Amino acid sequence: MKWSKVKAHVFVFSSSIACIVASLAFVNCSSPVNTTPDLSLSNATDSLIALSETPYSIDSSNYTVKNYKLVTTSGIIFFQFVSACSTKCPVVVVSLPYTGVTWSQDLLDLEWGKKDPSGKGIVTPDVNGPGYDSHSGDIIAYYNSSLSDAVGFGGVFLKSGVSTVIVYNRFYLGRKLDQYVNDFTQVLNHLSDLGSIDTNKVAVLGASLGGFVPLHASRKSFIKPVAMVGVTPLLDLPNEFSTMSTTAKRITSNPSLLSFTQSFFNSYLRRMNQVATNQFTSDLLALETPNSNILVIHDSWDTVVPISQWQYLSSLRKIDSFIFQHATAIDYNTFSTGHSQISEGYTNNSVMPIYMSYILKRLVAPSEPKIIYYYYNDFVSALAQVKMAQSRGQNISWMYGLLSDLCTDNFTMKDLGGSFGPISGAQFAGGVLANIWSEPTTIDQACQYLSTHPSLFK
Repeated sequence: MKWSKVKAHVFVFSSSIACIVASLAFVNCSSPVNTTPDLSLSNATDSLIALSETPYSIDSSNYTVKNYKLVTTSGIIFFQFVSACSTKCPVVVVSLPYTGVTWSQDLLDLEWGKKDPSGKGIVTPDVNGPGYDSHSGDIIAYYNSSLSDAVGFGGVFLKSGVSTVIVYNRFYLGRKLDQYVNDFTQVLNHLSDLGSIDTNKVAVLGASLGGFVPLHASRKSFIKPVAMVGVTPLLDLPNEFSTMSTTAKRITSNPSLLSFTQSFFNSYLRRMNQVATNQFTSDLLALETPNSNILVIHDSWDTVVPISQWQYLSSLRKIDSFIFQHATAIDYNTFSTGHSQISEGYTNNSVMPIYMSYILKRLVAPSEPKIIYYYYNDFVSALAQVKMAQSRGQNISWMYGLLSDLCTDNFTMKDLGGSFGPISGAQFAGGVLANIWSEPTTIDQACQYLSTHPSLFK
């Protein structure tokens, strides 16, 4: 039995190419309204300054983006807050290390914004990086966001009654990686000052370096997230320092690829210089987050963050995972510098339903309606790759948890690509079992079938 095609609701969206993260953005921008109140905080040494507000919409619902500057004894932090309700509601806190914030009105931010006036993203010399040498050729990716277009990575949760906070580390200004973790920690610690947030229902989310920041900040904050999600995350800083320092030993027969990769890595290595990397290890992450649920989405063809980091953390504590396992090992002589390869593997479009369902499962009651946004072609293609991995004898046991969540919670899935109309999570799970796994069941009976076949994905 096939999925029936129904015309889907049309969404307005754009994509950020900020370094390796593709942050979905659902945008309806208009002129900001400037405000400058200084909110008093419980910590007298800190102050929270409201900078501006702008309207924001997703799926025919309207919200307000509030832009803040948090001034602490250790520095200035910029973040955005979008409330999904007027009372205490859950929140997803997202890390965007690379994205520009010209709305800060900081002179350096404004100068960087001029480099990318179209907001489409650029690769440019790392001129403000620590120890930058104009002859080195070191580069970074930069994306100049508007007041609201970067909110999309967390904004997809708003329709399910989950607020979002977006933290900006401004990688392009050259600050050290330990400062990024401190920034995120400070924002977590001040969540209650924003009002209307249930600090017992917090999730954190990020990709690549944006995965490293919230995971390790959650160790240090007195706010302990119930769910932590890293998409191709850097988990262990000493391991990453070693990986980036030994590029020449891993790539030997492609000089141009070697040159680009090392130039890209140098910008990170200089931000790790004089940082106590042993304070950001997988061992500490496992030890100091005993009660948080952790999901890692990774790809075995990741040439930036070795999948061995996930494997080691998994040996220390329970980790929920969604892993793209390829038929062959990485070829460092031909594979591009990135978290996946264009021909096969991870994209944000293909894994969005995975981190959305995981977070919503843990923040919102099963009986409450929840929306998962997805791209049908990308997601189905990703699941087909998982099926091929199983046929090669690779472990895909984590698929059971994903489909079980879709079957048992009150999810509605909305296809952003326009191929299908809204369907329930249970119907989608049924389609996966009946059409991709070719199990002897129907879409309507597949969830019951799944519950009686717990070893289906082992």
